[in-house]
This record gives sequence, structure tokens and C-alpha cells, in this order.
Amino acid sequence: AQLASLNPATLLTGTAIFLFSFLPRATTGLVARALLNDKSQARQEMRVALSGAFYAGLLSTGVLVFGGQTLLGLMNVPRELYVPAMTYVLTVGI
Repeated sequence: AQLASLNPATLLTGTAIFLFSFLPRATTGLVARALLNDKSQARQEMRVALSGAFYAGLLSTGVLVFGGQTLLGLMNVPRELYVPAMTYVLTVGI
């Protein structure tokens, strides 16, 4: 059961991580352009980027914690795999 639950759990956590992989790429350009103009503008861009990443992380964590079993059900994962799968999701996802 442990090994069988690993695949859907990895899919959930991997998807959550992949969805937010654009943040570093998008914010690097914004901060670099702001640094050319003014350091205070660059600080503001960093605040916005870090705040966005923080709230995106909270949202992702909330979805995984409170909706993880629902998502496993939508993936047609057998009920007996929910507990080990959610253990992995909560360990990796948080």
C-alpha cells in the first residue's frame, strides 16, 4: 500500500510545485529592471514578489491539506491508499 500510494501522492505534490515554478523566472526580470532605475523600486518589486510567493504557498498548502483527499478521489485512487498518500503529501507538500 505504501508503494502504491506514492504515485498519486507524488503527482499531487509535483503538480503543486510545478504550478509555481514560474515565480522565480518572472520576478528575476522585474527586479533586475527595477535595479537599473532605483533601488527603492527594486525593494518594492521584491516585496511584491515575496508576498505573492508567500500567498501562493499558503493557497497551495491549503489546497493540499484540506482538499488532498478530494483530489485523490478525483484521480480514482482507491480509498485504502488515502492515508499513506496523504501522509506523503503532507510531508512533502508542507
